[in-house]
Amino acid sequence: MDLDKVEKEWFHSYKPLFLREVPRSLVGVFTRATILVSIIICTYLTAQAVFTAPVRYDIEGLAGQFVPNPHRAYTPWQIWKMLPGHTDMKQSAYFLAFSWVLTLVICPLLVQLVALLLWFLPTNYRGFNLFYNMIIPIQSWAALDVFAVASVAASVELEQVSKWIIDQNYKQVCGPHGYVVTLLHADCFVVHSQRTWGTWTLIVAVVMFWVIWFYSLFQGQRAKKELTWKLQEAKAFGIQ
Repeated sequence: MDLDKVEKEWFHSYKPLFLREVPRSLVGVFTRATILVSIIICTYLTAQAVFTAPVRYDIEGLAGQFVPNPHRAYTPWQIWKMLPGHTDMKQSAYFLAFSWVLTLVICPLLVQLVALLLWFLPTNYRGFNLFYNMIIPIQSWAALDVFAVASVAASVELEQVSKWIIDQNYKQVCGPHGYVVTLLHADCFVVHSQRTWGTWTLIVAVVMFWVIWFYSLFQGQRAKKELTWKLQEAKAFGIQ
């Protein structure tokens, strides 16, 4: 194997990663093509998930008659903008808001951007290695999957939790046999939650997100090993 040819292939030529170390089987080619299309789709879905509310909350009972807006739905982006203005703990709120936008908005979108650059941008080994090493730490700060689990959990259990809070703190007034229920035949405060189409967008984006991440790590490591093996073989052949 010619050492100059190997070095020229990786260190002096600019090619996108999907054209390097092309799979030899039809299954491998099909898998890679599917992943490449999935990266584009997942980038769109991740952006949609950031700006789409996954759950709608309906406040009912007496409280629902007096609040300005009993039907509420918040996107991750809206929650970030609202956090500092909805608490007296301003210092903690700004830190929480920064952590929120970093893990649920910036890092998920940045991971998709790096994945696009890693696979589609023509680079040499230096560029490939840069994007490959970037995707690991950025992904560790992306928490869109945590938000997906929390949203589904909220949509399932929030009604029970709201009833439990009322029963524990205002049992005589708003409990199952409290004054309000007995006299007015109405609940004090109940929250019904409903999953929107944003929930499914979020779940699909998260699943694709992890599949793309693992595939990129595996193929990136494989490409590095192939290059190391070719360089060692070329050097050994040159010495002989």
